[in-house]
Amino acid sequence: MEKLEITKREQGDKCIAIIRVQGDLDLQGSDKLLKELMKLEEEGDYNILVDLGKVEFVCSFALGALISTLQYLKKHNGTLKLLHLQEGVMEKFKITKLIREFDIYESEEDALRSYGIK
Repeated sequence: MEKLEITKREQGDKCIAIIRVQGDLDLQGSDKLLKELMKLEEEGDYNILVDLGKVEFVCSFALGALISTLQYLKKHNGTLKLLHLQEGVMEKFKITKLIREFDIYESEEDALRSYGIK
């Protein structure tokens, strides 16, 4: 993974952490993503949007990191949503049937609106 950028969007009492991932989520990149997700959880950020628009490959470890984070966040009344999945990445989510577990958006505006942020 080449780069990971985290920004936060706030409106009223809502705060959404947005993680923009660039590069493949191989074993090393997945580990870095998982550490950042865990750091956000520790900081109390329970609504996370992961932008995968610049990711062409996702390994099984990355899928596991995303699903375990989703489960953790649900226990804390939070959510993990995905944004801009490339065709190959979307296919992996379909094959593994994880597409049923995540809310996936094509536009950031729609994703933020789903959180109640304009």
